[in-house]
Amino acid sequence: MHIKLLPGTFAAVIGIGGTGFAMIFPDHQRTIGAALIAISVGILIFSIRFDDGRLLVGRPNPLKSWWALLHTHVPFHEAARLAYEVMERTGIDDMTLPGYSSSEVPLTHFKYVLISAARRGEIKLYGRRAPSRQSLPIPIDVMSQLQPEDGTNSLLSLSRATPLDYHDVWLTRSDLKRAVRDRIALLDRVNKGLSGDFNIP
Repeated sequence: MHIKLLPGTFAAVIGIGGTGFAMIFPDHQRTIGAALIAISVGILIFSIRFDDGRLLVGRPNPLKSWWALLHTHVPFHEAARLAYEVMERTGIDDMTLPGYSSSEVPLTHFKYVLISAARRGEIKLYGRRAPSRQSLPIPIDVMSQLQPEDGTNSLLSLSRATPLDYHDVWLTRSDLKRAVRDRIALLDRVNKGLSGDFNIP
């Protein structure tokens, strides 16, 4: 039998054990308490810093991530990369195959996947427009006027005559998971030949 303990479990065990130890040796409560708190925090920081931060969605089932659990907002460019990695693991999306002139090509594709989902109202994208520093939902009716900028978290206006640029674009992790699941479901139907019109007399 293999037993796997998470770093958080170790931190909890140290904290509980330390409380009992401090009760047995009351003269050293402060010293013991401070040392155990420092050890517990150090273990948690270590577990977060060195985790791979995989997206909690897709097949095969990836391991849960401390980093992912703590970060609910995903930058737009990072979201595209995470979506790419999930599709790479599933092996059902041709955009993950080699042969593109630049690594930005498949990432741009997945950015458009997210933009399309936002245009349909299935997810929300957030961004700020200069000179504002506020991050607000990007209206659905302007999505068709935007295009992603390579290597950044920006959505730029298709028409430079009427610039409508959004910067520091992001979405929630739950919306990212929803968009990726919908993409997987769509490709599953396509691969099974069920994506067209069917059962229509």
